[in-house]
Amino acid sequence: MRPGTDPSYGPGVAGLSTPTSGVVTLDGDVRVEPGGAAIEAAAEQRITVVSGPGGLGTTLVAELASLDGVIATARVRSATVGLLGSVDAHGAVRDAVPAGHRIPVTLTALHPDEYASTLGATPPGDAELLGLLGPGRVLLSHSSATLRGLGAGASVDLGSEAGLKVGGVVEDRTARGSEFLAHLDDAD
Repeated sequence: MRPGTDPSYGPGVAGLSTPTSGVVTLDGDVRVEPGGAAIEAAAEQRITVVSGPGGLGTTLVAELASLDGVIATARVRSATVGLLGSVDAHGAVRDAVPAGHRIPVTLTALHPDEYASTLGATPPGDAELLGLLGPGRVLLSHSSATLRGLGAGASVDLGSEAGLKVGGVVEDRTARGSEFLAHLDDAD
């Protein structure tokens, strides 16, 4: 099965949570190449990200999920989007972007339950915050919140007509490199 042959999954990434590390190759077949004795002996959980141009098909994701050692999978969609402005919870403008300009920020859209299952030990409070994701609501990574001076109750403009409300701030390791987390339904 080649990546992207099933358009129902759309562009995205599958996060795989496995007890040991290896390499998943996507050259027409799915196979796991062991990472060696030292890695096999490691008991800690490893995260492997698999992506493909045009996305991963539902069949491929099911095949990955069925591999020995895979504990959980989550479909996510990540992109760099343009921040047009932001206002903190008290109404103070925090990001004032001139007309025709944007601040590039990373956004990951996810399904909260699937995503949480790949995190392992979630930082205190982050699982509950992930549950707050829904239409028109985003979460910020700790770094992004600190940089922008934003927190719960703030509003951000990423180009949607109604704008987005910030539901809370999650630890950077929960955001896995993204500045904003949104519900997958907002991206589909």
